[in-house]
Amino acid sequence: MLPSTLVSVYQQYKADTDAVAGWLAHTAKAANYPGQLVPPAATSTGRLKGKARTLAKEQAVKPKKAVLPINLFVPLAKYITSLKAPRVLVPQSVISLTERIILQRSAFSSRLSYHGANPTVEGDQSHSYFVDILRQVVHLFRQNVAQSPAPSVGSVHFGKLENRFASLHVQEPSQAFLNASNVKKSTSENSIVFEAEPQTDLDDAIAVYGMLLLDLNKIRGEVRQIWLRFSQGSIEITAAALATNTGVDLAKYLIDQVLPIFQLHGGVDEVAEAFALWFIQERGLNNSDRTPEEVYGHIDYTMLFVNDFMKKISGCQGCTHAHREHWKPAHKAIRELLDSVKCKLAVDKALVTELLSILKALGWAAKEYLKVDEIMSGLAEMERPKGAPFYVNFALQLTLDIHHTLGPWGLEQPAKQLDKELTFMIELIDQLYQEKARTNDSAGATCGCLRNFQMEMKAFHADPTIEACKELFTHVDYNGKLPEQRHRSMQLSPVLCGLTIFYFRASMYDWGFIQFNGSRTIRKAVHLYNALVNEGLIENPWCDMQLAENFFGRSNIFAGQKPTGTRGYLKQLLVASGMTIRGMKEVFGALDGHSTSCEDSNIRGFRLGCKNVKMGAPVSAIFIEQYHNRTKRIDYRPEDVDKIISRRRGGDAAPSPNNSGQHSPHLLLQPFAEALTEESPEVAFPRLLMHVVCSGFLSNVRNECLEALETEFGKDLAAQETVFLIFSSLVRDERFGKELLSKAARIVNNTVASGSGKRLVDVMEKELGLSKEQLEEICSKSKLAEDF
Repeated sequence: MLPSTLVSVYQQYKADTDAVAGWLAHTAKAANYPGQLVPPAATSTGRLKGKARTLAKEQAVKPKKAVLPINLFVPLAKYITSLKAPRVLVPQSVISLTERIILQRSAFSSRLSYHGANPTVEGDQSHSYFVDILRQVVHLFRQNVAQSPAPSVGSVHFGKLENRFASLHVQEPSQAFLNASNVKKSTSENSIVFEAEPQTDLDDAIAVYGMLLLDLNKIRGEVRQIWLRFSQGSIEITAAALATNTGVDLAKYLIDQVLPIFQLHGGVDEVAEAFALWFIQERGLNNSDRTPEEVYGHIDYTMLFVNDFMKKISGCQGCTHAHREHWKPAHKAIRELLDSVKCKLAVDKALVTELLSILKALGWAAKEYLKVDEIMSGLAEMERPKGAPFYVNFALQLTLDIHHTLGPWGLEQPAKQLDKELTFMIELIDQLYQEKARTNDSAGATCGCLRNFQMEMKAFHADPTIEACKELFTHVDYNGKLPEQRHRSMQLSPVLCGLTIFYFRASMYDWGFIQFNGSRTIRKAVHLYNALVNEGLIENPWCDMQLAENFFGRSNIFAGQKPTGTRGYLKQLLVASGMTIRGMKEVFGALDGHSTSCEDSNIRGFRLGCKNVKMGAPVSAIFIEQYHNRTKRIDYRPEDVDKIISRRRGGDAAPSPNNSGQHSPHLLLQPFAEALTEESPEVAFPRLLMHVVCSGFLSNVRNECLEALETEFGKDLAAQETVFLIFSSLVRDERFGKELLSKAARIVNNTVASGSGKRLVDVMEKELGLSKEQLEEICSKSKLAEDF
């Protein structure tokens, strides 16, 4: 069930209609209406057993649902308003609700004669049947209107004909109407929930499509705004792509609710075409004085071009089928209309044709290639008899919208970002292995899996599109053309490009934590740096070390509060490394029992464990799991998106729109994109580079302190032992331990003075595109130092 503030236009219309039906039925029932409101239930001829009996028990505790026929609306209204003792006063809110339904329903009139259809006499008579009934009900209601109206529920406002659809406002949940009525709803097991009889004629189908289109165009508007903000630098590329993909999920959710209505009239393609032609004809675009820009604008609003294009490539012959004979004139009118702006549609057609050509080749020759993209997922369904699902049309329309929003220069940026990040990631893995070889570090991600992932990146960086297309054109009679440049698919689809960047970032994010858990390098380096800061030995803060705490999480590095004091440094290192209380007692006992020599204490024999970390980025983590592990594709519903956003808000279950009143699901998209943008530095942070930096730091400290440490603790010291032995020295002999700290501090101060202390900061600014202001804000959150 959707949160009460997240409802589509059609959902609200249906809920309002059911609310009027429920008020009529419950009020009449409470007033002892003599007629039958609920059809008699079928009687069982025997005793139920097994699953049937269990199902019957479960259904018995749920409210029963009953459909109220439309032809009972007027008789019930007459009965209610004719009562004298007691007299039933109709709340003003119920009247306002009914009037709103009339306005909503009247806004979408099919006007079949405009596009050449020849409706039957029965269809013509029922054309305004439902609206006429509601008008009669309102007339009867006004005879007994309550003097003290219930709280206002808003209304539908229609200005000029051109603004009719844009100005359809749904402001309050219809539950307010039921709460405002003078009928107390039953909460017993035998209570009945009344729903209005579904209206399924062609007129209703076109009206429902108009309502669906209102919501789809709201989603389009939000997506355009997100990509505009991307071009301005306030929304990150992966956040824009994920939000767009999720926008298609929301559209799919809305489409699925109404598809059964369209199936009764030849499918969504036919109803969409009928609506589009009527919509455009209503605005007088058949007149010769209309400019191409005006015609194109209305074609764009109704998605007529994309719908027509997908219908043709799906092999739908439309008017050749017998049951669609009456649409022949409409098909002809559509052709004439599209031809009238052929020049303006040429660019769109070329874009969609090339994009589908490349993506279809990838889908055929590279089966596992980013199936999470909605267009890719939809194209996989094109081979089925029913053709591509309607949500693919919407995804393609969003692609056109993004092209129109970004323009030629803006479209180049995502592909350039992908190329830059892939180059950096490939080189970073090489640096990691080189550092491991230099320091003889065998811990962490040393197996072939990370190399295999690097090979995957290299193969993708070379662009599998060209080879996939060559293979397809060789084996299949396919009318397409080879890409003329590398990563052309990424340029044509900024969404696919952003999803690809996120996939590789998510994988590197996961590998960064695998390395952190498998090696103690970063944790020990930060513990040592924290001790140097506390002892006042650091001249200027080391920015890279500040970033380590921010992007791995303080709780993953320190256990509780940051340590202070000579014994505190060692104790916290042992706790954070997962050592037991018994083990710590043995360590401190050994240290306290030897004041000058440690040869017999076997202090180097203690092995530190490795406490696994808790990952951050709560919103992105959902998609990191999905993309990195390539789990099954998920269709997100509005309530799912709202719950995901609430993870960033600390689990608050309230819907994300802040203001009160009725909202459509499209309003989730920008808060969703903002939450992902806020987390993007955390996801993109090069954790493997942090390991390289910390490994080099510990190796330099080992070399600087090697002679003194070997005198105290023996030969063949590894860099991984250095911090543990320095902290152990502080407990056993504070003077000697502080001499070792001073040696380590010189390395830090020299690193910062040489300009090498911002290695990760520079990478995040140059390679990942973060501004200096963003990085300063990130570093300022660290408590390791007072300033940036």
